[in-house]
Amino acid sequence: TDYAQASQASRTLIAEYPNSPYIPEAYNRMGIAAFNSSDKAAAEKYFRKVVTEYCSDTLASKVALNNLPFVVNTEVYAEILEAYRKSCPDINSDVENIAWEAASTPWEGGEWASALPLLNLYIRDYSTGPHVFEARYARAVCLSKTDRKSTRLNSSHLKLSRMPSSA
Repeated sequence: TDYAQASQASRTLIAEYPNSPYIPEAYNRMGIAAFNSSDKAAAEKYFRKVVTEYCSDTLASKVALNNLPFVVNTEVYAEILEAYRKSCPDINSDVENIAWEAASTPWEGGEWASALPLLNLYIRDYSTGPHVFEARYARAVCLSKTDRKSTRLNSSHLKLSRMPSSA
């Protein structure tokens, strides 16, 4: 695939049809092309543009948010995700699923060190989410695999909430 050609086609679309509903997809294509050409700064710029200026396009935003963990560190990703949640509060369930996918993908691939900060982020932001118990388990595995057992045993993230007693 010729990434420069794909990026140029997207630029042409944006320039010639600025009101096209395909503009967010064009920025995502430019972000993917930039990433595949080893230009992470440009990729981040294009993906950020999608989630900040076109957040109502949930499909395009999901694509951008799913790709951002590959181009930014966990702290920056957390900031972008938080800004996205604030700018589009009606789609929080989609954001929760995106955060889980971002955390679970490296874990399932055995990339323990990469998964750990994303799992921490998911557990922090979605402590009552549908994947929280799996995230806690995955986090414990990651800590064990990265030889951080003492952190695993002392982690406040792993404390289970007490079930209310029946009266």
